[in-house]
Amino acid sequence: MSQDPAIKDVKHLYKIGFSTNSVEQRIANAENEPTYLMALVKVQASYKVVNMNSQKFEDLIHQLLKPVQFQVSVFDEKGVEHQPQDWFVVPLPVVDIIIQKIMDGSILGYTYNPQLECLEKRIVKEQTTLNKYTYVDEADGKRYLRRYDALRLFVGYHKDRESALVQVKDITYNNGVVEYHLGLILEVINNMFLLTSTISGAINFN
Repeated sequence: MSQDPAIKDVKHLYKIGFSTNSVEQRIANAENEPTYLMALVKVQASYKVVNMNSQKFEDLIHQLLKPVQFQVSVFDEKGVEHQPQDWFVVPLPVVDIIIQKIMDGSILGYTYNPQLECLEKRIVKEQTTLNKYTYVDEADGKRYLRRYDALRLFVGYHKDRESALVQVKDITYNNGVVEYHLGLILEVINNMFLLTSTISGAINFN
């Protein structure tokens, strides 16, 4: 209910936090407290936290809504400047959904989209073998083989293992298998075993 021009016209502005006292007791002196923007406030919703750490509960909400944390300075009765931290610009129904997803344990799979004002499923791109050796062209949506001029082949897993840099003459893909047709040996380290100019290497995608 602030009359500060920098605050009063902001839509969906809410203070989100927990209190060990009742909400009514906590906001009784709101107009004199910088944390409440030195103005009267109205309780829009309250939730009882059961079988969960209240501080962690609050931290999860704040972390998710950090992109829409409201930044403002207010001054107390002595003229001292304060910057309250727990105010966020987010629709109340979204806050309800966030709390429900914290309670059912699914919140870690979501992020908040400030532009659309909604939760979005978090997309995790996994690096698969197929993605390592092929790519999708954004222009036509088709998958193509990644082209290499040479491959370095290693023997064993120890630190000083032998290796050779071998020319790639051609790459083919058929039924989930990428096959490298190798040519000349361009470099040998630690006298690795000899390779012929006609060997091939295949990688299978399951």
